[in-house]
Amino acid sequence: MVREEDVIKFLREHSGEATLEEISLGLGIPKYGPNSAYAILYALKSKNIVERRGSRWAIIEHGALMAGPSMEEQLKTAETIELVRETIEGQMTSILEEEPKTEGKSEIERLRETIPSKMEEAYETLKTLSGLQTRTILDDLFLKFNGEPLGGIPASAQLIIAGPLGAGKSLLASEIALKSASLGHKVLYAILDDVWSLQGQAFDLQSRMRIRAESLNLNWSEIRENLNVLNPRVIDEQFTDEYKHALDKRGISIAIIDSVNRLLSSIGDKTLSDMVWANRAHGTIGVFVMHSSAEHAIESSFAQIVDCIIYMAPASIKVTGLGINVETFGLRGVGYLRLLRVLSCRLCSFDGRFLLISIGRNGLIKQINIE
Repeated sequence: MVREEDVIKFLREHSGEATLEEISLGLGIPKYGPNSAYAILYALKSKNIVERRGSRWAIIEHGALMAGPSMEEQLKTAETIELVRETIEGQMTSILEEEPKTEGKSEIERLRETIPSKMEEAYETLKTLSGLQTRTILDDLFLKFNGEPLGGIPASAQLIIAGPLGAGKSLLASEIALKSASLGHKVLYAILDDVWSLQGQAFDLQSRMRIRAESLNLNWSEIRENLNVLNPRVIDEQFTDEYKHALDKRGISIAIIDSVNRLLSSIGDKTLSDMVWANRAHGTIGVFVMHSSAEHAIESSFAQIVDCIIYMAPASIKVTGLGINVETFGLRGVGYLRLLRVLSCRLCSFDGRFLLISIGRNGLIKQINIE
């Protein structure tokens, strides 16, 4: 098994730096996944031992491992420090237990009383079910456990919006971004299937979203202030680094990834799972657009680590007397009809009925009430 010191030795033997692929081939380990070259490099980066320089990874020139003791020596030192710490803690415990009791209790007993007997009980007093309002149709889908509307997306929820191509998933995702940013929420919008801005005459996504914002009577200046966009040309470890950096530094409330299909084909399940857990660690809602059938969305490995699955698909009507189904689209005064439904949510209750919505020719989404 390749260890951190093996990667450090490899870098030293190659003038202190190398690409991820060179390290992977040189040490005979995969580029991504558990015990991969990227996983080890990322661990060394968190210890300030290596850094990224473009497409290459390099030992930090003044890092402790460059001029200091070897990795084995440092590990021995760390073990010695740990042994000393445990010895001191043991002595302190003995001293406290031997202290004369005050009011019938020793100091160690009083300290123990301040520690909850069950961690779960402590957390229950801190956490309540809450929702983050987006002013989109998603706010009406989630319920408290007593059946009352939650009034938003469950806090810190990681949810998939799945459906076939052309169902309107990206339109819904962009509307979540626009309305949430207009409410003052910090939004991270990772666009993988479209182009955010271009210098040429192409009608880029930024221009389209600005027009939609004006149609929704939203202030584009406020949206631009709260909207953080990632639009990478290549999906690699640099993209995931930038994603996590945004979570760390920008106080992101909602992170939208459109779509995960390209992510899965480029960097695999492990990195996507890391992004989900990074969202949870920061209390960030994750919205993952996924091109798939309902069955595939539910049975996918990715579905096992998220909290909610929402499905969106074209609507159809049955023509009376003919016994056939006809897709309904382009109806005068209505627009393109779609069905939206929460398939599962482990955080709260939800309305499992299909919601009929209309997507107008201007891209705006409206709910159609049928009594």
